[in-house]
Amino acid sequence: METIKDLSHIYSFIKVAQFRSFTKAADALNVSRSHLSKAVKELEDKLGQPLLKRNTRFIDFTDFGKNYFEICAIHIQEIERFTKQSKESYESTKDKIRISLAGAYGEDIIAPMISNIMMKHPGIEAELEFSTELIDITSHEFDLAIRVTAKKPKKGFAIQIADRKEFVCASPNYLNKFGHPKKPKDLSSHNCLIGNNDTWQFYNEDQKESIKVRGNFKSSNGRAQMNAALQGLGICKLPGVYVLDHIRNKTLLPLLSEYTDQSIPIWAVMPSKKSISPTVKLILQEFGVVFF
Repeated sequence: METIKDLSHIYSFIKVAQFRSFTKAADALNVSRSHLSKAVKELEDKLGQPLLKRNTRFIDFTDFGKNYFEICAIHIQEIERFTKQSKESYESTKDKIRISLAGAYGEDIIAPMISNIMMKHPGIEAELEFSTELIDITSHEFDLAIRVTAKKPKKGFAIQIADRKEFVCASPNYLNKFGHPKKPKDLSSHNCLIGNNDTWQFYNEDQKESIKVRGNFKSSNGRAQMNAALQGLGICKLPGVYVLDHIRNKTLLPLLSEYTDQSIPIWAVMPSKKSISPTVKLILQEFGVVFF
């Protein structure tokens, strides 16, 4: 491409002008003196006038060459500065991080995000540990933990990055057989798929209603509950990360939507504000967190 060739010739001219020597510029660019001389001559031919005064003792600008150099040098310096900053940014993300995660949010949202960041920054090494236990991230040397809790974690430095909302839903087959619950209290006559808590919370016009549910299937694993609901076993109450795609596809139907469940904050927790690594910052920036 002629444009690329022209830029190469301009860069050659800039270096010759800076060193005031074809020999020194050629050494700096790791090319031959004849190659450099030819590049500058081709640039002069294209511009239609000489850029340099040449003799056996020194190289100097023509009037046109001086003006051309001053214009080009500004842009070359900006390109070199940006290139240096990009390299430094890349080097700064040569990092090894350990992340504590749990559940589908970690599997379906955070883990793919980490993989995407690593594709852009090959210097990153990541270790993702999934556990339902509330691990002390400092003593276990984690750089980041993702926690879902109504109250802001007291230990470490926490930033809210999202909200978790739960949905009550069931398959069309189940609802065709057993009908739709109209109010939360109607759940008492349905087979509910129970997780870690058999008391489900509902809110209507700021009024809280707690319903103790019953059912023949209990699991601490959200995917197990989701699959049971898809098979028509009963009604589940699960975070959107499990069921929203199925609701969109109508393989699960939402229930009691007017009795909105309160969202629960999702937190990114670091050992301290000062300990946030460049890689952790990249992750948080994906959630719109801005660092000053």
